[in-house]
Amino acid sequence: MAKKPIKVTEVVLRDAHQSLLATRMTMDEMRPILPEMDKINYFSVECWGGATFDSCIRFLDEDPWERLRILRKELPHQKLQMLFRGQNMLGYRPYADDAVEYFVQKSVANGIDVIRIFDALNDPRNLQTAIKSANKEGAHVQGCISYTLSPVHNNEYFAAYAKTLEEMGANSICIKDMAGLLTPYTCYDLVKKLKETVSIPVDIHSHYTAGLASMSILKGIEAGADIIDTAMSPLSLGTSHMPTESLVAALQGTDYDTGLDLKQLNVVRAYFAKLREKYIANGQISPKSLGVDANTLLYQVPGGMFSNMVPTGEEFTYNCELAFIAAGFVGCESYVADAFGVSLTGRGCVDTDHFRTNVDKVFACGDMRRGQSLVVWGLREGRDCAAEVDRYLMGYTNL
Repeated sequence: MAKKPIKVTEVVLRDAHQSLLATRMTMDEMRPILPEMDKINYFSVECWGGATFDSCIRFLDEDPWERLRILRKELPHQKLQMLFRGQNMLGYRPYADDAVEYFVQKSVANGIDVIRIFDALNDPRNLQTAIKSANKEGAHVQGCISYTLSPVHNNEYFAAYAKTLEEMGANSICIKDMAGLLTPYTCYDLVKKLKETVSIPVDIHSHYTAGLASMSILKGIEAGADIIDTAMSPLSLGTSHMPTESLVAALQGTDYDTGLDLKQLNVVRAYFAKLREKYIANGQISPKSLGVDANTLLYQVPGGMFSNMVPTGEEFTYNCELAFIAAGFVGCESYVADAFGVSLTGRGCVDTDHFRTNVDKVFACGDMRRGQSLVVWGLREGRDCAAEVDRYLMGYTNL
């Protein structure tokens, strides 16, 4: 009998395919394997929220609410989990409190049990309405630490924030390492600090982009982590997560034994292996999303965004002097977009002809959402090139 069995949150129905194939797994592709997944004793199955809502509407011609109701019907023994962007709900801008309250109410009424709530800026003011509403509806509230690296983000900062989330009503804490930045010993120290600070369970959510997740997760478990996010192996690794089966096998016979049945997991694995082959063959999964890219330790792109930034199908090479990533001066988006001949999609992302702009040797990628600053990367001339674009946008020069 394991002294401290690790609980597993399975993410193959949401974050795994959001990270590898831009959230394009359909309900028809999921449904056949759900009865087999329901036989596995997961802590929870993450299957809704995040980018699934707008992907259903914009790309898959599905009703996201009907998807949730089907998942609830087909997974009667599982706790269904969603990702919720705090005051932004499942969108890309803040919404009114009453909208947040109603959305949480309907999410729970249609089948959600666990609501993972995060704010990219770790600002509790952007979480308070969502947490209060989820508590009112009786959902398990998992408050998130959006993990990042900076001079001000240290273990003391994260522990204080986790304590704030606990006091606000969180039932567990998630270390949301969306870019795969956690290193093994950093993870150990952070989890240990959190366990000393809060009295609620700690979950580790770490993407595999930099190739560190398995090592970091194991050290986090040794430090006292309670729950681990994993993905079935065919849709794991790369910008996704640690394989579920690998974690289960690694902990078998130890004090941390998950108790999950590897034979039943293999039934589920075989199904997703066929889907993986299809996704690779039709170009929905790019090889770039499957490998390790240690550069993420520098550019810090979340795994869930990466697959949206990599064009599927044919690849293009540009002779670029400059790339700008994310334009979004509040109130000036249209000017910035017009200046470079790009438009915005309904989601607020750059919409160009394969990232080309109207300015020679300049391309655009990423978001143009409100609130973000213009980030300029000089590919050839560094700061001088970036400064030139800044002067152009200020109206001082012609590019």
